[in-house]
Amino acid sequence: MVGRGKWRRLVIVLAVMVLTLGVAVPAMSQVTPVVGNSVDVFLSVTPNTQYRDGSVAYTVAAFNAGFVEGASPAWIDVTFTPPGPDGTASGTPVVLATGLRIEVNQVITWNVTTNPELLVPLAHIEEGVGVALAKVDYYARYDATPAYYASGTKNIPVTVLEYAELGDFVWNDLDQDGIQEAGEPGIEGVTVNLWSVDELCAPVAIIDTMLTDANGYFLFDSLKAGDYKVQFVLPDGDWFFTMQYAGTDDTIDSNANPATGITDCVTLAAGASDLTIDAGMYQMQELCWADETAWAYGDDYAKPNWDYVNNRFWGWTNGPLSEGSYEWDLYAGAGANILSNGTVIGKVYVDYEDGCVTVTYEVDEGYAIGEAHLWVGNDVLPKVKRGRTSVYTNAPGQFPYGDSYGFDPVDSSTWESTWTWTQCGFKGDIYVAAHAVVWGQVECTDNMIE
Repeated sequence: MVGRGKWRRLVIVLAVMVLTLGVAVPAMSQVTPVVGNSVDVFLSVTPNTQYRDGSVAYTVAAFNAGFVEGASPAWIDVTFTPPGPDGTASGTPVVLATGLRIEVNQVITWNVTTNPELLVPLAHIEEGVGVALAKVDYYARYDATPAYYASGTKNIPVTVLEYAELGDFVWNDLDQDGIQEAGEPGIEGVTVNLWSVDELCAPVAIIDTMLTDANGYFLFDSLKAGDYKVQFVLPDGDWFFTMQYAGTDDTIDSNANPATGITDCVTLAAGASDLTIDAGMYQMQELCWADETAWAYGDDYAKPNWDYVNNRFWGWTNGPLSEGSYEWDLYAGAGANILSNGTVIGKVYVDYEDGCVTVTYEVDEGYAIGEAHLWVGNDVLPKVKRGRTSVYTNAPGQFPYGDSYGFDPVDSSTWESTWTWTQCGFKGDIYVAAHAVVWGQVECTDNMIE
């Protein structure tokens, strides 16, 4: 017969066995512990932020919690199944432990980064926060008979980052104004260096180099988020950088420092595309002074001189003009009176008021007035005696009004950009024929004045 005290001891033992040998319920991040000896398995991923062509690796940890007094060691079997190419837990299972003893309060860790098969590519994960699925299965037993079995599948959030890119254009700034304009071509074969920087954005090292393409473009791609600087290298020859940050549109200005060719700091976020990093350059040319004939063209008032004279020299008289103010282009080199043959190099202003006429020549920067010849009168052109008759003349030297500055290419005091004439006593409609000899700087050829 069993005594009352022995029954009490047997019930306690059975109760403890039931609690110890019960089956745990799986959870997403770990297996729910049982009272008594309890082995938990944890799963973590590193890094949890990675670029598209990178990979992530897992760490598996087992822990014998031993929640009650008298808990004992356990023996564990652990199998880890990594994600397959589709991101689900379909990779090749890897046995991490078989019959491995784990003491109470002991943690055993498997760093699966040592096993290349467990590196998980991120190509299948969409941009932003993706999910890489992995599964860990394990047995835990406290004697020769399995005590319980549990398995869990954990969702591992991974932030997938896209690479950034940086570009884009090196151009020949023909007018040296620092702004990209129609007709200014890209420059092929310019060396462009990409620099890493320190925390103060000072250049540290060149991390990539390329040449601009046939149209002057360049692109650094596959860049991680961060700060960079770009350096442009002037081609061989007399090349110079144009001004930096001209105008208000940063898509068509020049970012290169004129002294160093290096940009300010460029900050890229993940996935960003900054195609505003440009450099303008220009080439110094030997310039010489050359003279050219110029005439004022009065639009609807302009009449070819050859309508009134017996020659085909180009030029115009303008009228009839009533009292008022007029503004006309001053064309140089418009042979045959074809405007597209010439160049607008300034303006001529006519003010006619109360019988007084004022005519002003103004030429653009880079030009100088060598001589001015002017006709103002009630007839289309001045007349000269030819035998017993008077005929019109379009010879500027026979115009009644004018001036000569004695232009000297080495004496800037002779480089006049304006000329003004005034006279009163006119009545009725008038005509104005405004001629000039202008000097301009052009690329040198033979027989030019430097």
